[in-house]
Amino acid sequence: KNYLIENLIRKNIDDEMLFQYELKNGIKISQLFEHGNQSGFDKKDSLYLLSQNKNPEYLSINDSILAKFEHSTLESIRKRIHNKDYIQYYQFTIPIISKDKTKAYFEVNYYCGPLCGVGNAFYLQKVNNKWRVISKLTKWIS
Repeated sequence: KNYLIENLIRKNIDDEMLFQYELKNGIKISQLFEHGNQSGFDKKDSLYLLSQNKNPEYLSINDSILAKFEHSTLESIRKRIHNKDYIQYYQFTIPIISKDKTKAYFEVNYYCGPLCGVGNAFYLQKVNNKWRVISKLTKWIS
């Protein structure tokens, strides 16, 4: 079974000009601009992107979405893993949204065992009022 973690986690956005240390669960703001036209983000979004650090640490996924999947809390999953019950699960980040609300970035991490998993980043763009994936990058693999 694959489980879906019930809460989206915040991705901290680090402005390298202000911070010289690595934020927990962070992304450097320049990384959002690195992909140029592929990401759609640009420097005019900077202050708006940084303001999203004020998002709550977690947001719950809507119950109507959770009803379609096996789901659990991260704490419950961690207890099972601690007891050597290795289960497969997905964890999503809260989307980072551009100022004009037409571009987004989020990450999905998939864990399939103690040394098994993959993390992907997705850049989205709103086209005809629908979100479309414009770029997918593998962030880590184990």
